[in-house]
Amino acid sequence: MDLDFIFFPAPKEISNDHEQGQILWIPKYKKLYPNFLNYVPRTTKKRGMYFKQNELESEDDENNFIEEPNESQLQPIPNFPCKPVTQRQQRRQTSEINSPSFDSNEGSPDVSSKLQQLNMQSIQITTKKSQLYRMLSNFYPKTKIKKSICFSQPIIALPKELIEKKKANFVLDEPTIHRSNSRESNHIFGYIPCMYVDSKIHSPNIVLYFHANCEDITQSYKFLIHLRDNLHVSAIAMEYPGYGKYKNEQPNAEFILQDAEYVYNYLTKRLGYKENQIIIFGRSIGSGPATYIAGKYKPACLALMSPFTSLKAAVRDYVGSWAQYLIRQRFDNLDQIKKVRIPTFILHGKADNIIPYTQAQELYKNCKSSQCVMHLAEDMDHISYKLYKDLINPFTEFLLQIKYYKSCSQAPKLPTVLFYDPTIE
Repeated sequence: MDLDFIFFPAPKEISNDHEQGQILWIPKYKKLYPNFLNYVPRTTKKRGMYFKQNELESEDDENNFIEEPNESQLQPIPNFPCKPVTQRQQRRQTSEINSPSFDSNEGSPDVSSKLQQLNMQSIQITTKKSQLYRMLSNFYPKTKIKKSICFSQPIIALPKELIEKKKANFVLDEPTIHRSNSRESNHIFGYIPCMYVDSKIHSPNIVLYFHANCEDITQSYKFLIHLRDNLHVSAIAMEYPGYGKYKNEQPNAEFILQDAEYVYNYLTKRLGYKENQIIIFGRSIGSGPATYIAGKYKPACLALMSPFTSLKAAVRDYVGSWAQYLIRQRFDNLDQIKKVRIPTFILHGKADNIIPYTQAQELYKNCKSSQCVMHLAEDMDHISYKLYKDLINPFTEFLLQIKYYKSCSQAPKLPTVLFYDPTIE
């Protein structure tokens, strides 16, 4: 029994509190969706090798001394046959050198006379055009040359009845507007809206955030701002099918996993982000795609906030044991956490009435990572929590332990085409 419409209730109202945030429209290509198997990276220009002067110049002068080659190392110079210069070539050389065009005197009579002859020739060529037109008009007296001639029109005059029928059946085809001039634009079958918040310091580190249920990417904008300001990273939140601006799609767990994998590969393979610079962050139902990506790829770390072992277990603990038989298994985090080998941070509240913290403890026990940290907050429930005490402070300590802030490179530049809304023509 498929009850996705119950467990994925998309919010009806879209928040407008994202004036500083920018929405990325990531295109979905048929050949690359979802895991970029057929992707071929673009060729880059060949970079030359540059050395410092200190590396080229050695301290000892003896090393800079180049020995002369021996007689055995010398190669004989080939003797090519030299052709004698003919009299005609000698005349050309003497005529070109002594011609008035190479004379340094600008006001010489020979140069001025040549210029006058060239000007007269150009005037004669223009006057010959009118003579040709007159000859054509005399030869073809019935035809008259007009200023604007449309060669697509028929030469033979058509009857009025046929012309009226053509006008009645004529329909102007609207031109197809493509979003970009690339060759791959014809293979796009949809777009994934994502909320993007820049770090403002050109940081190469980025957080890929999967939001909770009953909210969309616009409602998670304030949470992304807190992550950006406190962790000094950029942040991007992926929208789920059927939520917010991701319209014309039905909420489905399989589609969410495919889109999550596609967005992760788009960041790494298309935009140029390194895997050791990406933090995968999943909250509540977002822990499903987060653990799936962390078990399949190797990002910098995984952060889970109020996670569950599986959707069946969450329904069982919240509704009752009978409800778990009405749905099929989705987001099996307990199975996916066994594949995770990267550093993992798990946060859960002891006052959570929707998903008990015992499920977070099961995930902590089954995690195979050598660096797995679990933080249980006393007063935290499934919705409300203390930002710095429950999340920012323990999470920053975790990032410092795994030495996350070690790269000194700059963030890749995002193409401006991704910020254009494809729904607006």
